[in-house]
Amino acid sequence: MTKTRLKVLRHYLKGKGNTSFDEIVNFFFAPSYESIAKKFIQKIEKEDKYDKIYFAGISEPLYYPKGINSHSLHLVTVECFNTKN
Repeated sequence: MTKTRLKVLRHYLKGKGNTSFDEIVNFFFAPSYESIAKKFIQKIEKEDKYDKIYFAGISEPLYYPKGINSHSLHLVTVECFNTKN
């Protein structure tokens, strides 16, 4: 379980916030951003300073800097491509 999910659980158990039990269950058992993003990323080509990220249905790559955590790539990919989000 990730640190974020543990924080959410602690917050919920303290009775803070306005979250239903169903929402908490959905949050904890939902797939990670990484696993959802993999559905939209066709391939990744590793280069010196950047990785080339190829998305399904888009011919041009996204040049993703090496120094940035891949979690942000997965988060943005899900926000942009996942219609269920």
